[in-house]
Amino acid sequence: MTNHMDNVSDVEAKDDLTGEFVEEKPDPVTHELIRAEQLVKAAIEPPHVATEYFSKRFQELAASMNVRMLDTDRVRKLTPLRIQRMLKEQAPDLPVSQTQIYRYFHGEAPPRLDVVYELAKLFGVPPTYFVPEEFLPE
Repeated sequence: MTNHMDNVSDVEAKDDLTGEFVEEKPDPVTHELIRAEQLVKAAIEPPHVATEYFSKRFQELAASMNVRMLDTDRVRKLTPLRIQRMLKEQAPDLPVSQTQIYRYFHGEAPPRLDVVYELAKLFGVPPTYFVPEEFLPE
């Protein structure tokens, strides 16, 4: 059986100068719990102005076009999933997931340069299409 007095040093300590027992204060807090929703909001708010601009232009391009399914000849709306699949066909070595395309599309993440290049190629626009004019050289 354990003697509970063995753990007294965890709560009280002897002061070296006075020899009296003093209560030790707990260690300072080093972390806190936060809700997952707060973390998601903190990660995307506020988005960088370039991320917002890219997202807006990306959505405009997608809304202005449809995609014809070659196997069924049906015309469909261009969605982030379809865009990701088309990118995979165009650039099989491009490491971009459906989730990442969704995040670019909705302004939740800034795109990588290789993704901007491949998207511009896919849509038939110059990569500068995704950059505000005031940032382009004259």
